[in-house]
Amino acid sequence: ELDTSKPCQNIHNHRLADVQITVDELGAQVKQLSEAKHQHAAVVERLDESIRDIHALANKVMGVAAATNAQVMACGKHCSALDDHISSMSDCYSELATKAD
Repeated sequence: ELDTSKPCQNIHNHRLADVQITVDELGAQVKQLSEAKHQHAAVVERLDESIRDIHALANKVMGVAAATNAQVMACGKHCSALDDHISSMSDCYSELATKAD
């Protein structure tokens, strides 16, 4: 409400009201930013958990890969031993066949 008898007071009151509106708007923005910060922190925490889960899974996969590699190597050694045995048996068979003639 304007009091025409006090023009300076009216201008002051109007400016004070503008400042209060600005302060209220800034307060609302600060509140929104604070909420966004908390939401961001929660997202970062979930991402950190996901990264830890992925690392754990990668470690398991590497363990399985190492075990599989060890099995393949053992299989290779076994196959090599079988090849040697078959070759030896083939030699014996050849010797027997020669003696039989």
